[in-house]
Amino acid sequence: MVGRADAAVRPIAVPEGVTKGAFFHIASAFDALFRATGTLPDAGDVMRLTKLARKTVSKALATPEFAEAMRLRGVGFAAEDGLSAQQLATLNMLENFSDGRTLTAKLRDVGVSRTQFNGWLKDPLFYELYDKRIESHLKGSHLTALSTIITGAESGDVGAAKLLLEINGRYNTQNAELQNARAVVQALVEAIQRHVKDEDAVQAIISEVSLAQQVARLSA
Repeated sequence: MVGRADAAVRPIAVPEGVTKGAFFHIASAFDALFRATGTLPDAGDVMRLTKLARKTVSKALATPEFAEAMRLRGVGFAAEDGLSAQQLATLNMLENFSDGRTLTAKLRDVGVSRTQFNGWLKDPLFYELYDKRIESHLKGSHLTALSTIITGAESGDVGAAKLLLEINGRYNTQNAELQNARAVVQALVEAIQRHVKDEDAVQAIISEVSLAQQVARLSA
């Protein structure tokens, strides 16, 4: 049986008294259940999935070989045991948002596979810390973005100025477009009234335009 360590495939010892096929079946079932539910399954859950005897499943789950197999798959017990040095190093590395490389490339630097990382995201403690760091960075980036917009507006960037007014609630592109559309419709109606001599035709056109405006307001 093999697992992944340092982002590379490594052999995993099979515990004494458990066949290689049964151990692989149990480990795969445990892994699949964990990723599906986000919680650590018990022997009964694994039994239902594998149809193996309780004695075989319980024996395999209690071995250090099984614990190592799950660690290499990223199926950990962080909420109970705390984060490992490798998990903390991964969090610190991922917080460097100026690094434009892919996630897989970043993880490789700290010896973590995508399989491991995806497993860690199911552990409540790891996910909580990862989520908090992302949120903290977003809050800091929010201030940086506002500062950039203000600088652009002060430098004469019309786009930045419009965006700043939108943020302040003093300008809305959709409202501006709606006002422009209303002005065009009003000008069109007035032109029809001046140039179309058939009064019935004029009234029919105005009625249809008014109806269209009412429908548009109801849809807004």
